[in-house]
Amino acid sequence: MLRNPVKVLHKGTFQGLEGLTSLDLSNMDITDIRDNAFIGLKHLQSLDLQSTKLKDLESKSFNGLQNLKTLNLQMFQSNECIVPYV
Repeated sequence: MLRNPVKVLHKGTFQGLEGLTSLDLSNMDITDIRDNAFIGLKHLQSLDLQSTKLKDLESKSFNGLQNLKTLNLQMFQSNECIVPYV
């Protein structure tokens, strides 16, 4: 998704991609991840959010990622990012 102008991941952003096992959102201008943004990605095992511009994660941002094994949160550009329990 390189050079995609998405800034906010809303509930169900990835709806219809149930078979996805890996998602690379690194180096994007994402600033906010809303509750249930990844809902339906029950097979997702790897999520890369490295070097994004995250400022806001809601308490249920990562709901539905029961098979997630790798979550890359390195090099956030915001010092205010608080990562909720996954």
